[in-house]
Amino acid sequence: MDGAAPADGLPNQSDAGPDLATTDLATTCSAACNLLQQDCRCAGYACYPAAGAGRCQTAGGIGTLGTCEVPNDCAATLTCVVDPQFGVTGTCVPLCDLANVPAGCSCQKLSGSTTVGACSSSR
Repeated sequence: MDGAAPADGLPNQSDAGPDLATTDLATTCSAACNLLQQDCRCAGYACYPAAGAGRCQTAGGIGTLGTCEVPNDCAATLTCVVDPQFGVTGTCVPLCDLANVPAGCSCQKLSGSTTVGACSSSR
């Protein structure tokens, strides 16, 4: 090969290296976030509890009191918890601010958080 550019003037795909735009987008969309502010920057993403903090993940579509397996099965502002009050399967319940608990919510602190909980009395 003589190193000349293809006839269309664009580099060969194999010469282009990693797709940095896609890599940067994936990093941006899965960034840390505020569980109460739901401040994810990518459409279709919401902030879910992950390892004691918030992490943007693809938003699920299961609503309040729906059955779930992982936090992002649930719609934005909800998380998946296993609460003996609801049974042994996970249930989507609202996230709550421990300092400003809404009426009708028994806000149970999330593991690793000092400010955010999940409503265990949403029925």
